[in-house]
Amino acid sequence: MKPCLVIGSGFHSWVLGKPSTPLSSWDALIEEVSTVMKVSLPSVALSPVLRWERLLELAASDGYRNPIDGTQWVAAGTHAVNAIELHAKFALKHVIEQHAKTYPHQSVKARFPMVDTFATVISLNFDNCWSGPTGYAFSPSSDAFKKGALNKNEAGRLKNYMFEINKQEKIFWFPNGSIQNPSTIRMGLYDYGSQAHALKVAFNGIKAHEKEVEARLGTDDWIKVGPAIEAELAKIPAEQDPRVANWVAHFLYRPIYMAGVGLSQAETGMWWLLAQRARNLARVPLQNRPATVILADSNTPLRPLWANRPCGVEALYCENWDHGWELLHERAKGNSIDGGTF
Repeated sequence: MKPCLVIGSGFHSWVLGKPSTPLSSWDALIEEVSTVMKVSLPSVALSPVLRWERLLELAASDGYRNPIDGTQWVAAGTHAVNAIELHAKFALKHVIEQHAKTYPHQSVKARFPMVDTFATVISLNFDNCWSGPTGYAFSPSSDAFKKGALNKNEAGRLKNYMFEINKQEKIFWFPNGSIQNPSTIRMGLYDYGSQAHALKVAFNGIKAHEKEVEARLGTDDWIKVGPAIEAELAKIPAEQDPRVANWVAHFLYRPIYMAGVGLSQAETGMWWLLAQRARNLARVPLQNRPATVILADSNTPLRPLWANRPCGVEALYCENWDHGWELLHERAKGNSIDGGTF
């Protein structure tokens, strides 16, 4: 199968050469959101997710400026926290859109997600600054899950995607939500709490589809089943079986190359999927299994973790990020290089 690229906030650090912009750091992003909403800044002693929760508490108890019109002051106690969170997500959208105006989207680095090597891209970020303001469209998919199986926002995180207008088969997914649909942005504990259920619902649908393919072919031999699933994934989402028209299907089946992604052991959602992927592909001979690669700094303290190849994840080490992204690209193409072009 053609590979899938997974990018995180480190992508922006590489493109911009800065590790702490609002595009590459949640702490920096929350600080600018607090400025837009005129809410006092939560303590840096808190993790980003808890800082977000504290931001909402402060807005509820102190009041805040409505980011939608930019002038109205919302008095303390006016709204429930869930309504305030939606306003905060619109403030976040505003912050990212301001930074998008000066983003070097025409640079070679910024256009890395668009290279033909990758069939699809999964962005763990909320933005698509790298695509530029034109040439792409966002498609909010209809909820194809049974009524009550998932809430609207979780369905959106699974199924909403962006595509290149002149090349609709290249799909970009946003598992943590997108500023194109602000209500889907995943920042707080409420949204993270619903993630596990959503992943399991998607996984169960994908496996049900897989079993039907096996029954139709009369075998569970991956040499025959794999190409049939690949053919389904190659269709545009609107023409796919609804059970596989989501980012999880690509993550489970395709070779995946992760870059700018920390993948700490606290990211239980990603590790749960990696574990299901490893279990699902265990029947495939080792030499034939799709790659699961993460780009890592040579000096990372996680070397003991990666040495054990948890869930089949292989670390691709680099001394500097310019060379690293080139190494990743060549590895995805099936090549090996000594130098870089970035």
